[in-house]
Amino acid sequence: MTVTKILALGWVNLLRQARDRSNFFFVFVLPTIIIVALGIQFSGTQRARLGVVLPPSDAFATALVEELRASDVRLEVRIVPTETELRSAVERGQLEIGLVIPDGYADALRAPGTARVQFLGTPESFTAGIRAPVEAAVARQAALVTAGRAAAAVGAGTFDAATARAPALLDDVGGVEVTVEQVGAR
Repeated sequence: MTVTKILALGWVNLLRQARDRSNFFFVFVLPTIIIVALGIQFSGTQRARLGVVLPPSDAFATALVEELRASDVRLEVRIVPTETELRSAVERGQLEIGLVIPDGYADALRAPGTARVQFLGTPESFTAGIRAPVEAAVARQAALVTAGRAAAAVGAGTFDAATARAPALLDDVGGVEVTVEQVGAR
């Protein structure tokens, strides 16, 4: 085939496309609608929804929720009355993740044992990405509790007084700096 024949064939197909008015919808209007709908659905302005079940009048549970709300990660924290409702909301996609803070959480933190919180999420990679800031908030609270326990153990005050003072001192404590270096070639 010569170049002239290829151009003529292309011109004929373009004319056929332009003469059929329904093609304008499928070529111009439908792709625009799809792009706008996808942009609205997946725009970056929405916050990840975190449901929390927490015991009433528990200062440590409330402090953990406030830590999550103050996080740099965009989390919309919603209080859910029961674990059953939270589990259902996460399974149905009404919430991305859930956190269950058990009854007696503050008492468990004051005791020498381990306090447990339950993280609920679906097996999607998005859920795993939201898990890190929740773990960071729990780890920060664990550091404050450890400081309070240690201070109380050596007689430097009560657990409550030490944990109240610990946040002001936490930033002065040195941490671990991790540097990442890629070595080798692909």
